[in-house]
Amino acid sequence: MNMKLIGERIKEARIDNALTLQDISNELGLTKSTIQRYEAGTFQTMKLPVLEAIANLLKVNPVWLMGEDVPKHPSPPKKSYPNLVEIGKATFPLFSGIACGEPLPMDERIETYISATTSIRADFVLRAIGSSMEPGIHDGDLVFIRSQPEVENGQIAAVAIGDEATLKRVYWYQDKELMILRPDNPKYLEKVFSNSELETVRILGKAVALQRDVF
Repeated sequence: MNMKLIGERIKEARIDNALTLQDISNELGLTKSTIQRYEAGTFQTMKLPVLEAIANLLKVNPVWLMGEDVPKHPSPPKKSYPNLVEIGKATFPLFSGIACGEPLPMDERIETYISATTSIRADFVLRAIGSSMEPGIHDGDLVFIRSQPEVENGQIAAVAIGDEATLKRVYWYQDKELMILRPDNPKYLEKVFSNSELETVRILGKAVALQRDVF
């Protein structure tokens, strides 16, 4: 195997799918550093089941991923009824609301279940409360969250602050031991945590989609 070429194609397909290294790590149960080494081509070999799992996640032909000159994407299966579009649906647990203003007490009881398309890769849903994330996220919107302990700077995440929770853009500066939770609405102030204060803050997951009722 040409590990350098495989690594370049993994990175190319990951970027095509707008996925981070952490996203792949979460989905496949591999460490982030392992994915980084794959992309850098510093592994001497890669087990075929791992390569196939990465190819399936990135929606590419595993043979292309191995460096062969074949189509990048697998051919779609032929449909018996070409005039019909299949819509896959999945069910996600909806937990009690999360604040988009001041943090609200966390209530992790499941209210109900939400059906949405299978293209959304999420673990649970929260109902937004407040206006601090407007204009992108409105009061009452359903926000789909993918469970993960870290997000990249500037990404929107559900964050637990003690026994409360909020939805904000996260900025983490490890060298300064500083985390900033920033609203999109300029009428609201950002929240800053440093040093020992960081022990009270925990990222629940990354916001990956939202659903809004249209009347």
